[in-house]
Amino acid sequence: MQLRSSSALCLALICTCGFSAPQEKPQNMTKVYRVGKDVTTPEPVPKDYSAVLVSTCDRTKPVKSDMKLVVDPTGFPQDVSVDQSTDPDVAQLLLQWMAAVKFKPALRDGNPIAAGISDRIEVGICYAKETDQVGNPITRLHLNSAPIHKISPWKDAPPEIQFFVSGNDSQSDTASKPAQNDAAVEYIAKGITPPIPVYTVDPHYSEEGRKKHIQGECMVQVIVDAQGIIQNARIVKPLGYGLDEMAIEAVKSYRFKPARKDGKPVPVYITIAINFRLR
Repeated sequence: MQLRSSSALCLALICTCGFSAPQEKPQNMTKVYRVGKDVTTPEPVPKDYSAVLVSTCDRTKPVKSDMKLVVDPTGFPQDVSVDQSTDPDVAQLLLQWMAAVKFKPALRDGNPIAAGISDRIEVGICYAKETDQVGNPITRLHLNSAPIHKISPWKDAPPEIQFFVSGNDSQSDTASKPAQNDAAVEYIAKGITPPIPVYTVDPHYSEEGRKKHIQGECMVQVIVDAQGIIQNARIVKPLGYGLDEMAIEAVKSYRFKPARKDGKPVPVYITIAINFRLR
């Protein structure tokens, strides 16, 4: 297992573990609708970005990037991807940011549904010289302006998706407490010390994934609460074949030194990228 931290605080876990039989879970699929005549367009819930925008930069860069995603019936992004022409570091920041965006879900006959959208993002990126947890100089990317959305239908959206939101069903009493209110959760920004992993586990390979020789990356968005415990783990970039469930189960066991703001522990959003690789 290898653990590293990127400029967008996307923790990457390289899994080269042997096969271990997983516990099977029901494969619940959700239909994805296309925005149009009888389906309303999902809309981002307005959010105050003033606390996370960074203006003290070594350089800034305006970015336009096309993102594809499915907004699920609860208003959360799923199956998020970034235009391949986007710089990889910027793409990681956009994925980290989009994972924490909440939408008003699409409606059909007055009922919330999953809908695929294309979201053209315009945003300013700040490149800031900072230090990592051990004092080494690094360049970290931040938002320099509030993102502007331009939403249109995603013509090639998958016809259905499977999405997962974990409950707080860890063994500890603390982990079983209700998740933090979204308004109380911070984004990683200047002045906030990122959480530091102190315990991680390798995910199991699913039987189906191993049989089909599936390799690749899935991304899990979580809240690391003020006690350093994972809350509300959910897949935002699926890999499928039972590997997403394995990623969720592993991530729920992680423990962190919590993020800090003004010396006090605070809950924060982070995105964990888990790469499954067969030996």
